[in-house]
Formats: sequence, C-alpha cells, structure tokens
Amino acid sequence: SCLGVPDTTSWLNRYISTVQKICRCVNTTMAGTNCETPCPGTFGDSPCNGRGECWFPNATCSCDTGYKGKTCAGVCPRTFGNVCAGKGTCTSEGDDGASCFCFPGFRGTGCNLECT
Repeated sequence: SCLGVPDTTSWLNRYISTVQKICRCVNTTMAGTNCETPCPGTFGDSPCNGRGECWFPNATCSCDTGYKGKTCAGVCPRTFGNVCAGKGTCTSEGDDGASCFCFPGFRGTGCNLECT
C-alpha cells in the first residue's frame, strides 16, 4: 500500500518531514492505511471532483484554490477573475457549498460591491 519512493510533486511533501516515509496509494482514488477507503467526490480517475487532492491518512479532500466542501464541489464566486473579487474570503457552506465572507467595506455575493 505504501510506495517506496516519496512523490516529490505531491502537496503532502510540504507537510511531512523528509525523514518520514510518505505513503501514497497507487490508485489515487483510494486512501487509508491499506488503501481501502474511496476518496470523496471521485469522478473517473480523479478524486475530489478533479478540484483537489485526496489526503492519504483519512480520505479527505484538500481543495484547490477557489473550491470548497467535502468533495470540492463548492465553487467560490469569482469576480474579475478573482475569488471573491479579492475583497473577501471564500468559506465552505454546508457539505459542498461555497460563499464569500466580504472584508469590511465590501458586500455582494462575490464581494464586488463597495459599501457606500
């Protein structure tokens, strides 16, 4: 279940020291100690709806920027190409939703409106 050589392209390497053995399942849609747990949001051969990585130890998704939720299905509102117009923080809403929490002075679904 564990690969002998760490995957140097994986985001896991940023969180685990180089002296520890890094385990990954050969099938990237599976996780857990013996690769027995399906990753959430698996679509074809992509876990987390193709919008994140499945974390090996407990089969949870670590979503890419702009996505939230247990399966990364929540799409953060974008305005002018920026998540929450760069004027707020995208937060999870329920299991697989996403919404913007606007910084002071901004409002709207995508934080694209200035308060007057």
